[in-house]
Amino acid sequence: MTPSQPADAAAPRLVVFLPCRSLDDFPRRLDDGEADDLLAAWTGAWHPRLVAACGMPGWAGADLPPPAGPLLGIVPRSSSHRVAARGDATPGDVRILTAPADPEAVAAAALAAVDQAAVGSADRWADDFRALGLAVLLTELLARRMRTQPRLLDSTELAGLVTAAAAAAVEGRDDSARAALGACFGHLEAARARFYPVDAWLVDLVLLAASTTPEHLGRDCAAPVPLGFVADAGSFEALAGRHPEIVAAIRRRIDDGTASICGGPAGDPVLDACTPEEILAAFADAGSVWERVLGRRPAVFARRSGGGSALLPGVLTGVGYAGAVWGTFDGAPLPDPHAGRIAWEGTAGATIEALARPPLDVRGAASVLDLPARLGDAMDRDHVAVVTFAHHAGTANRWHALVRRIGAWSTALGTFVTPDDLLCRTADAGTRVSFGPDAFTPFLTMK
Repeated sequence: MTPSQPADAAAPRLVVFLPCRSLDDFPRRLDDGEADDLLAAWTGAWHPRLVAACGMPGWAGADLPPPAGPLLGIVPRSSSHRVAARGDATPGDVRILTAPADPEAVAAAALAAVDQAAVGSADRWADDFRALGLAVLLTELLARRMRTQPRLLDSTELAGLVTAAAAAAVEGRDDSARAALGACFGHLEAARARFYPVDAWLVDLVLLAASTTPEHLGRDCAAPVPLGFVADAGSFEALAGRHPEIVAAIRRRIDDGTASICGGPAGDPVLDACTPEEILAAFADAGSVWERVLGRRPAVFARRSGGGSALLPGVLTGVGYAGAVWGTFDGAPLPDPHAGRIAWEGTAGATIEALARPPLDVRGAASVLDLPARLGDAMDRDHVAVVTFAHHAGTANRWHALVRRIGAWSTALGTFVTPDDLLCRTADAGTRVSFGPDAFTPFLTMK
């Protein structure tokens, strides 16, 4: 592809060398280290001072001859051997920078290479520009997964918007920078609406434990998108006793509609090993705990372990739940309903709405680059396209924070919602599934 022309005619164009020959063969299976290197190189190139000086970053294949210079090439560390293998084939007007592992360090090194200061009012916009760069890349990859090619990285219209936003940020015109960034993200939304005009939903689940600390939860409670907090009643009660400020922070987010609590009985009992009376007693005890500690009961049932039971839909609807998260988070499998949004029918015909696809584990960087494929699969296969993220409080990778920031700016990748809100907005849209009592028993021994 051809990188955008630099804003300053004397500055080199900025190109990130990616480990592919075209975005159609962009590697889906990178390990976390490789993904971390790639994301650091790509997002580091989107610092507003770099964009203002060099124009919107472009990309080139690490195995291919570089575009005509003058340009500054940024190479992910794990791909540096590919560029080095070309030896003297690199023209003299092409400078190659092997990217450090941190996007801020990438930006600082690139700014130094083009004789630009690494400080100034633009720095406070750096995360928003990194989020924009990530959104452009992920939208391009999603488009190719959906068999279209919007060629956003070749778009002169988008390049103009990005450069205008960067210039405003550098000059300290915050209102103009905000408006121009909004236009950039709006351009991505419009592109996605053209190549696949369906709603996509993103659910971000934060797992809590009795050992969760305010430091663990701080970044999650500050997230600019809706969240779902998952805990069993016993862990949440212990957490409230140890860190009441955590419960207060969660309650504030629930009260303003940007979070919901998902949970169940204390200790996540193995449901299929319990009698109906034991299950009902466990839910009754849990309800009292939730009322006392949080002032409300969860509307959505979720558990980190404990398997499943065909009795659950009837029990859950009987004690006031409106929905459920189908899976668990301990690695133990449940029967596969082959859908992301289901209406789960249990014994005696009782039915409850549920989220069913396994979540993306966002502790590792590779999960971010896997998002376009997961979204594409959901759009292709499901009546309701949903991707769920999951992680313990404070353990999400740094790139997931940019995905959240993208969600605060636009719905180009999907709309972040709480689990409660999703089930409400997609009521009666789930695929009906039913599993008999014996369907869950084999999985109890596989934990």
